[in-house]
Amino acid sequence: MRIGFVVAVACFVAMAGGRTAADASYAPTSMTLRALLAQVQAASGTLISGSYLISRKVSGPGWSAMRTTQIVGDNSVTIAQTGQLMDSWGTYNGQNWYRDDNGIVIDESGFHDTADPNALAWKHASDPQYNVRLLGMTQGEPSEYVLEANPPGGQDQYEYVNPKTMLVDKVVTYEVDRLRHVTHFSDYRTVFGEKVAFDSVSSDGNPRDSEESRTLSFTATPGIDPSVVSIPTTTPMFVLPNGPERLPARFTDDGIVVTVQMGGQSLAFDLDSGSTDLAIDRGAATRLGLPIVNDTIVPAHASIGNVSLFHPVFDVSTLRTSEGDQQHSVGLIGCDFLTSAVVGFDFSKSTVTLIPWADFHWRALGLSPMRMEVDDCVPRVAASFEGVPGAFYLDTGSFATMLYPHYLARLPRAGVETDTSSILPQDEGFMSVNGNVSFHTYDISDMIFAGIKYRQGQVVVPDANQTFQEPDYDGIIGRNVLKEYVFYLDYNDDIIFIKPNV
Repeated sequence: MRIGFVVAVACFVAMAGGRTAADASYAPTSMTLRALLAQVQAASGTLISGSYLISRKVSGPGWSAMRTTQIVGDNSVTIAQTGQLMDSWGTYNGQNWYRDDNGIVIDESGFHDTADPNALAWKHASDPQYNVRLLGMTQGEPSEYVLEANPPGGQDQYEYVNPKTMLVDKVVTYEVDRLRHVTHFSDYRTVFGEKVAFDSVSSDGNPRDSEESRTLSFTATPGIDPSVVSIPTTTPMFVLPNGPERLPARFTDDGIVVTVQMGGQSLAFDLDSGSTDLAIDRGAATRLGLPIVNDTIVPAHASIGNVSLFHPVFDVSTLRTSEGDQQHSVGLIGCDFLTSAVVGFDFSKSTVTLIPWADFHWRALGLSPMRMEVDDCVPRVAASFEGVPGAFYLDTGSFATMLYPHYLARLPRAGVETDTSSILPQDEGFMSVNGNVSFHTYDISDMIFAGIKYRQGQVVVPDANQTFQEPDYDGIIGRNVLKEYVFYLDYNDDIIFIKPNV
């Protein structure tokens, strides 16, 4: 299953572990950065243009998957099969896409490649603004060249280059989760002009997260039909044969709650635009006796109100504490559900409405279109504070609007810290799906969102040691702002149709 993430009250928090130096010291080398990069590129080679089929086995503790990649010129598709679940991703005529195991296809805008500091750093390694350096040679065995990329707003990352082969055999990244992520590459083979590592092993120090990949075959497939790598069509999770359908939803202080019928039981879930998947708490699933296979649940039947879901796949995760009844949320209904129709939210009337695309007439509703990007299957929208433009999650699961520390630091006035009790009665933090998040509250001026300028308001800023440091996002537009609007999410066209609700 595609590994999802959820934000705000559906957001992960910092894990144990911390930043340590990659190596204590390095031996000097006469090699220059430019020369080393050129030699690495020459040693790696370039795949000869053509058609190829690659088969890999990927495994971790208690699971394994087969991945097959078909390459046709510049286009490709990878299909991952794990038991009865299948997802895929690829590139077709320059468009990146992925399809998850609920059959939902997302065309990516590519903002990660243009906004991620580390991706830009390695692409433009000679540009000093990205802080790419050749540190020297490791003094232990094996002795290797060490490259460091530590771009502003990015992650500290190291590449280790074997001086005999001039190939990268290890990458170390200190991720936003504050863990040391290490990937080893080995068994390089020359295939059709390119050096390919047939084996790789990744770990973050937690045995549960380790992953091994082994290439089983890499063969040429001349004469293959190019259509095999075209973008697939989304399989909606439901249909609306009778036109628009209003969901039974409760607008609470904790979020928008819907009742899901599954496994013969009625369960409360948060309807959360900040969640990439359908997710259920592991403890709740166990208490309710729901069968868990490969960290997923595939119920024979599930429904929300009058809307029947087609064999939905629920990701099983350790979420916030849940009671497993109709009043306490046991999970999240996210992107996979929201992409199957136009979904309208009206906080003033406490309504959620599903509308078939053919029945949605936004002009008649007095709405204005606003672009959203959904590369991660969550809406990314534009807003600004104090005249500084930014990119934010639009998250119905978040109680408040949040600015990440790196964005707050860019503001001319950087806000004024105020009493947290104005947002929450307690000052120790708020509960996310994975634990408690400590934060500070700031008074901010001149926020502009969806055509409206707010002269003053309050935002939450998580402490810098939390994992809210994603470089491609500057924060979250939460319910305290969204409640001022009527808006419709149209994932089919990557547009939010929106208007003030007064």
